Amino acid sequence: MNRIGIIFQKELKDMLRDRRTLFFMIVFPIIIIPLLIGGIPKVMTGIMKEKMTEEISIAVIGSEYSPELISVISSADSINLVFNLEEDSLEVFIRNKEIDGAIKIPKEFTDTIESFGTAELNMIYLSSGDFEAVKKRLEIAVNMFINEKRAERMERLGVQPQDLEPVIISHNNIATNQEQIGKAAGGWLPYMFILYCFMGAMYPALDLGAGEKERGTIETLLASPAGRMEILMGKFGVISLFGFLSAISGVLGLIFGLQFITDIPAEIVETAKEIIQVKTIALIFLMIVPVTVLFSAVLLSFSFYAKSFKEAQSLVTPINFLIIVPAMVGMIPGIELNWKTALIPIVNISLISKDILAGTVSLGMLLEVFSSMIFLAILSLIFTRWWFNREEVIFRG
Repeated sequence: MNRIGIIFQKELKDMLRDRRTLFFMIVFPIIIIPLLIGGIPKVMTGIMKEKMTEEISIAVIGSEYSPELISVISSADSINLVFNLEEDSLEVFIRNKEIDGAIKIPKEFTDTIESFGTAELNMIYLSSGDFEAVKKRLEIAVNMFINEKRAERMERLGVQPQDLEPVIISHNNIATNQEQIGKAAGGWLPYMFILYCFMGAMYPALDLGAGEKERGTIETLLASPAGRMEILMGKFGVISLFGFLSAISGVLGLIFGLQFITDIPAEIVETAKEIIQVKTIALIFLMIVPVTVLFSAVLLSFSFYAKSFKEAQSLVTPINFLIIVPAMVGMIPGIELNWKTALIPIVNISLISKDILAGTVSLGMLLEVFSSMIFLAILSLIFTRWWFNREEVIFRG
């Protein structure tokens, strides 16, 4: 046991000397998560606000058929109407960004409205990654006209708005704020923690396996009084530590973001603070422990097999997809935790974390997920030990 501690200290010192590793594995998550929480919504809100207020040009075909509609649209802010274009050229002008959109008013438009019919108005626009701002702004302007005509009809018919509502639905969602926010955020938060855990373990695993082989120091270590199992456990301990610290850094980044980012609605922040309690975080990290062990063992196995650091990176890269895809399953609506999904690695962690954050987790599911991941973690350790004892693996190439 003492030799394992010596190997652990030796490998830990080597890792701590690499400032780049420390930054990307521990400091980077604390910085990037607040930026994701507060920065992305702020950027999207700013872009949307700009799109909804910038000047746009809208071509009109058939303006003579409803001067009243044209007057209402003209009164809208930052909408310039163009009247001299041919109908056949509208699509070309929109695609060339010479105009932003167009509306076509049919000849019978006004007569249909006056006779209490439903007139059709054709909007033409190009929606491709602009938040459909042109469509929304046209709808806002046209809805002003629609509301005016609706009010006129009610007045002529002697009808009040409430007379047209035979049934009013009263919504009573019994889900608590914690359940709603927990289910919504519970998909992507575990995804981030799992990803950081994997990334935190990856670089130390590559360096302590393939890196040592490339530097030629693995032979010196094997010639020491420490046995192979002791060497393996010392390296494994450092890799697991870095993976776990990276996941902890992600949680700290989340807490930091909730405390200091002001663009998040106050009710969401308060509910999130209620959710992120010591018990909740402890349960999530209890689930991450076997995941860290699994990642560390698998990565170390690949690292020992590789001839060089570069080859190890090539071998490990496809594993990213095997981690990302199952972790993303937890974000798909309708996929719930049951006795079957509780046995699927990574998927079960994502789903159980969602239930933990929502406060709806059951002890039975918690034990099943934890037990299945512990079983896989033990298997991965047994395999890594067997793999490390093979001479053709350690001295490959």
